[in-house]
Amino acid sequence: MSDIIPVFLGADLNCYNFARAFHEAYGVESYAYGRYPMAPTKYSKIIHFTTVPDTVSYTHLTLPT
Repeated sequence: MSDIIPVFLGADLNCYNFARAFHEAYGVESYAYGRYPMAPTKYSKIIHFTTVPDTVSYTHLTLPT
């Protein structure tokens, strides 16, 4: 058993590639968190994907017009 627990922010193919590399090297499953479920991580058997809704409001960062 490995002490490594890979955690990724994102759901794209890049996230899947890193998770696959960890799985091949250490035999571990990864955890990924992202705004939208995407096919590379959503349907993977080596990644536990969790959708995190966008709860942060960025309206205070916009300039008034």
